Amino acid sequence: MIPYQIDDGTRRSRIYYGLAVISVALASVISAISPYIPFKFAAPSAMFFFGLLTFSFDRWFWKMTWFHRMTEIPLIEGLWAGTLTRNADQNGLAQTSQVALIITQTWTKMSLVFEGQNSKSHAQMIGLFVENKNDVILKWVYFAKDNSGINPNNLYGEGTTELTLRSNETRTLRGIYYSSKLRKGAVDLSESNA
Repeated sequence: MIPYQIDDGTRRSRIYYGLAVISVALASVISAISPYIPFKFAAPSAMFFFGLLTFSFDRWFWKMTWFHRMTEIPLIEGLWAGTLTRNADQNGLAQTSQVALIITQTWTKMSLVFEGQNSKSHAQMIGLFVENKNDVILKWVYFAKDNSGINPNNLYGEGTTELTLRSNETRTLRGIYYSSKLRKGAVDLSESNA
């Protein structure tokens, strides 16, 4: 997983500040009651609590309803399945294929694996634009590798993808992609329950 950028960094800063204040308070309370504990132990420092709280918030707490509303970062983790439609080639034919996007997400990191019948790509850089809640945009730069073994030089390449999250009856990710092979097209994915 790699760190992803969001366009509203001040909210993350406030949460880090809140975690720091809670950490100092916890360390102070433990230090104050430690003389009254019947066995000897070294009271943990505020840095220990800050590390523990930050790790826990990043992995688990931010997904809880109350904390999730506070972060306002959409939880898009999971399997997304749909189609990729490559724009018409020189013969005037558009190609459509089945694809899947596997998203693994924490509060600060994300992994995107985009898989088609013949290729697989991994995100190298990810941005999540959440300022407009009705148009949350997921953008990434990827490196694609051949998955078929038939023609290993044909499917290697780089590119970008930009998808917009829509939350109606079913959540969808729709948008466009461009590749270094001068290919472009549309991507249409729906959240899968599998």
